[in-house]
Amino acid sequence: MAGRRGGCSDLAAGLAGAIAAVMVLPHLPGGHAGRFDVLGFITVATGLFTLLLALSEGER
Repeated sequence: MAGRRGGCSDLAAGLAGAIAAVMVLPHLPGGHAGRFDVLGFITVATGLFTLLLALSEGER
């Protein structure tokens, strides 16, 4: 478990990254979002589940 100092540096890095993103990334105008891709969601969810299961079980 990280010490108190490690948590503060993580928070500072996260805040710095968020501020930098707001300043650097371009503002995109809002538009029509489109429909939710159910098949794509299921494919990605299944792939991530399979990958994480394989990595966590490893060579047991």
